[in-house]
Amino acid sequence: MWKWLEMREFAIEILNAKFCKNWASATSIQFGRQYFIANWLLSGYKKLLARREGLSDAEVMEIGPLESVRLMRMRESPYYADYVELEIKKLFKDEFETIAARLKDLLDSTNNNSDEEDGS
Repeated sequence: MWKWLEMREFAIEILNAKFCKNWASATSIQFGRQYFIANWLLSGYKKLLARREGLSDAEVMEIGPLESVRLMRMRESPYYADYVELEIKKLFKDEFETIAARLKDLLDSTNNNSDEEDGS
């Protein structure tokens, strides 16, 4: 069980190197949420903000209406380009906090299991 985090990090590295760059923005957001990977979530939002065209109906459905509105408001702000990452983390704070909490729980769980194995 103690190797689980190392295996997770290895899998993330492989996916980053081979696949992530080719994912659609909304896919990065979905996978970031589903697998609790903040970098994927951030990358997806940044890609959506950087492109010229607006969100498609499918993307709105995939990332959610509230998140879509937040992105559009951010795009309309004259200052967002200077502080993209900071603004994304501020606007989507709840998502990033959820990911951080889940990872903390995972680390705590792994550490507890490791302690139990050492004590037996």
